[in-house]
Amino acid sequence: MTRIYGKPVDLDAEKVHAFFEKRGQSINAKHPVTSVLYQDHDPQLAERRDAYEKARILPLLGLHETASVLDIGCGIGRWADALVGKVRRYHGIDFSESLVEAARKRHSAPGFSFQVLAAQDARPSMLAVPGPFSHVLIAGVLIYLNDTDLLRSLASVAACCASTARVYVREPVARKERLTLNNFPSAELKSAYSAIYRTEAELLAAFQARLLPSGFRITLNDQLYHDDMNNRSETAQRVFVLQRP
Repeated sequence: MTRIYGKPVDLDAEKVHAFFEKRGQSINAKHPVTSVLYQDHDPQLAERRDAYEKARILPLLGLHETASVLDIGCGIGRWADALVGKVRRYHGIDFSESLVEAARKRHSAPGFSFQVLAAQDARPSMLAVPGPFSHVLIAGVLIYLNDTDLLRSLASVAACCASTARVYVREPVARKERLTLNNFPSAELKSAYSAIYRTEAELLAAFQARLLPSGFRITLNDQLYHDDMNNRSETAQRVFVLQRP
């Protein structure tokens, strides 16, 4: 089955990695954000979403010129686009070699760096740039992690953060019940696609298990886009901001 409702099903990590390697190797030069925000048939929608997300979220992050940012699942450096000249340090990690290569080509500002590293391995000892970080971004990443790796990733986030820190999470969530696409043939993406769309309650439970015990509290939990920017009936993009202390 390629669409599984309700019950937990593990994704094939190698197939997920292969999907993103292919995305990184076929970036649209005119519309690069489609490589990570999709909408291949409507790149203007991807760009509208990108601009809207940043305009809404950036004021909530409390960024400053001495901020140090860890971007987990950085892709082509989409968030780096908005942070050049605004923060002291930015380190983006992604498990896709081709996406990291693209990010390095797009960004060479002082204090900006990229590394090939999976989200679940983002603990301090594995990072090429030492923490702690005042801000962590995780945008559209958790849907590609199996449950065990999701918890490992969030535990790593807590370990990488400074005593005063903010974490931003954007995640597509299932409107009703957990939905897993397991090697689903996508005509839009021209590829088989795998992802786990968890419910809001499942994500909150993961935060409760790994971030809240480390002193974080949730300061934002809301739908990201207006309805006219959401073109999926079963899922919607949701955003969370967590802060410590």
